[in-house]
Amino acid sequence: MTVGTLRSMNTPVAPVITDPQPWIEQAACREVGPGPWDTTGEGLSLDNRRALGICRTCPVRDLCRDFADRLESTSRANIECIFGGETPSQRAARRQKTVQHCSRCGNRLLRRSKYEVIRESGLCFTCFAELHPRTWNQLRQQGVAA
Repeated sequence: MTVGTLRSMNTPVAPVITDPQPWIEQAACREVGPGPWDTTGEGLSLDNRRALGICRTCPVRDLCRDFADRLESTSRANIECIFGGETPSQRAARRQKTVQHCSRCGNRLLRRSKYEVIRESGLCFTCFAELHPRTWNQLRQQGVAA
């Protein structure tokens, strides 16, 4: 997945997505040039605010947002344009809020743990094993915990 440079692209797909995505045909921005989605510079421009308005009406906004999340997680860099109705700083803030930490030691928890009993406890694997050794051993015997 790649994102083109906003200033050099002349294709009518915004934000600039150079990797074909099946949902783009349904995107509200499919006929708009890339300029309004460029967030480089100070603050949001009038064009940026208009772009956010287009995003609010888009039927595939969530898919676009997920695309940006995947792209930024693989490239380890913020993409300086609006995706899915969010600016780069809004995406970063949203992702930061979704990170959960162990209520005992503060270690980061796995987001999608298949071990529901552990996930619901709000504890990491290590703390859960220390505080609930009997349950931990049962999970290990069932092959759920390693």
